[in-house]
Amino acid sequence: MISNDGFLFIEPGGAPTAPIIDDITRAATALLRSATTGSVRYRGQHQCTGRGCNAMSDNADHYICYGKLTSKIVTHSLIVHYVACHRDEVPADALLYLGTLTALAESTQHELTGVRTRETRDGSKVMR
Repeated sequence: MISNDGFLFIEPGGAPTAPIIDDITRAATALLRSATTGSVRYRGQHQCTGRGCNAMSDNADHYICYGKLTSKIVTHSLIVHYVACHRDEVPADALLYLGTLTALAESTQHELTGVRTRETRDGSKVMR
């Protein structure tokens, strides 16, 4: 979806599902990875608004090429998470657009869940 705010600026309300891994998710991953990261860093992060969801964005804008537009539009780091885990709340026009893209990439666990973890000295993983 293109709005005045950018691509896939949505606020999911439902709980996240198990990630859907398909070519639409792979297209969102490739699109995000091809983005130019803005130079401004925000003081905080955005948390996914989905019920019980722990996904967190990074603290930067990301600029992507969209369709036939000659200038880039803004998006954020949760687009892969939204497409994979809140698919039923993603606008149809955004899914249609992602379905037209030919660049595909496999998503990392962080891109899918938006949850960052770190390994502790004993080898267990904790959220950070």
